Amino acid sequence: MYLIFLFSVAGTFSFAMLATAIVDLNIMLKYEGILYKMEEQGFTYYEEGKQYKKRWIEVVDIGCYRQYNKKQSVIYKYQVKFIDNSVHVLALRGRIGTEVFKEKFEDYWLTYVEKS
Repeated sequence: MYLIFLFSVAGTFSFAMLATAIVDLNIMLKYEGILYKMEEQGFTYYEEGKQYKKRWIEVVDIGCYRQYNKKQSVIYKYQVKFIDNSVHVLALRGRIGTEVFKEKFEDYWLTYVEKS
């Protein structure tokens, strides 16, 4: 009985991983693998299955902000804040660190905000 339960859990986990991989592959094909695309006019980013396009003039601030999680522990998040009070959290995974990307993002913003 225990062995059947173990196999069903393993099968469910395998299916979930396969489904996630298919969704990720679909996103990469649809958006050409780009999660952030920065240009002179603005930038494009992907969040929760949707693609957003923002102009540099819509960005209010970029930085590391102190926040609290559910356990009231202090956590820090790199965020981009927009004119409409919406926020995007920079959370990268891979070879480029979030802090390095934030600095590059700030460089683009400071360079092109006056031109837009």
